[in-house]
Amino acid sequence: MKEVLGSVIRLPKISLIHTFDVFFLEISGLVSLTVDICVMYSDNSGKFKYFTISGSKFVTPKDIQDESRKYNRNLPKITDITNYNGELLLSDMRLLRNTGTFEKLSLPFIRDELKCTGIHSSRYNVVMVGFITNWRSAGILELSNIGYSNQSFGIREMMRRVECDTKNNEALFICPEKIITNINGDICVIDRINSDKAKVVVIGKWGKPKWTYSGHPSINSETEFSPNDIITTSSGLVLVAEEGTDAIHVISKEGQFICNCISDSVITNPVSICFDKKDS
Repeated sequence: MKEVLGSVIRLPKISLIHTFDVFFLEISGLVSLTVDICVMYSDNSGKFKYFTISGSKFVTPKDIQDESRKYNRNLPKITDITNYNGELLLSDMRLLRNTGTFEKLSLPFIRDELKCTGIHSSRYNVVMVGFITNWRSAGILELSNIGYSNQSFGIREMMRRVECDTKNNEALFICPEKIITNINGDICVIDRINSDKAKVVVIGKWGKPKWTYSGHPSINSETEFSPNDIITTSSGLVLVAEEGTDAIHVISKEGQFICNCISDSVITNPVSICFDKKDS
């Protein structure tokens, strides 16, 4: 345990149970679908690998290949995926059914052209989508009510839109790449500044900025903070994986750095992190 700002923080305990060779060239993201099934995906290959861990065995019941991405490199990158009712919602606004079919989601209430980036489905099936525009603004849409309407499959309701001008040096977002929510309703975002630099931005439920995190001197003294993935724990801690520094930054829900929770482990190059449905 550690005391931060007068409160006792229970640190996540990292215990390496097993490692597996999964024959997957690149992992762009990782998500838990059910108590047993998780999915990893590769944006470059357009492949989704479903897997479960049974005892000491790594079992892969199926692979799904996104044929549209296999031969067309001009399609938008899939920067993020999220669990939506046991199926995969992708940051390019498609739903990947467990049957292996992809369904494009329409946003009939959006009149301007957006490039979607990060995506997250929170409790009660509220979907948060990061976006950038051609006129140099960026932000987050909070959406709900996915389904069919007039033979079109899409999200039919926008609850709110948080947007800022990225030409402003103090812009809240440049490119919201990964999104997660915390136990207190905060929205935690990896904001990509450029290919080598990013920051964590946390806003309240109604879009009010709360805090930002740009790395810690004990980890980022020689390199820019460039995180790959972000999750939150059941107690409200924010965990940020950073491949280039062999670190998982542990941050309190108030924005205070606590530790690198894999500093004393044999784990290196963390690219993606998730909790299974048992919160482990």
